Amino acid sequence: MNKTEQAKNNDRLKGLIVFILGVALAFWQIISPILAARNGVTTVTVYDLGIGAGVVLPIVGTLMLFGGRKVNELLIVKEDKLTIVQVVLFLFVGIATLVGFIAVRTYIEDLGYEF
Repeated sequence: MNKTEQAKNNDRLKGLIVFILGVALAFWQIISPILAARNGVTTVTVYDLGIGAGVVLPIVGTLMLFGGRKVNELLIVKEDKLTIVQVVLFLFVGIATLVGFIAVRTYIEDLGYEF
């Protein structure tokens, strides 16, 4: 295996790690509180940053896992210049994070809990 293939596999491994961390965080900050709320627990604790990271990390991890080095290079801004692809990628991830956050927060509020 040459250095290019090894670097490409390292980028995919980083994506797998980010994806696994994101899924674990999503379970801890999104799924567990929703299940607890549905079971009638009196207090449910969630963190806004945890919900946002629980949404964004699996998305970024999946992109890195399947895109490898290309996606990894897109996530790095060089010389204070954004390309149109980077802008679209950042907007997509940002909008997905916002929608996921609002959906989780609204669902928990609909179950009768306050933030």
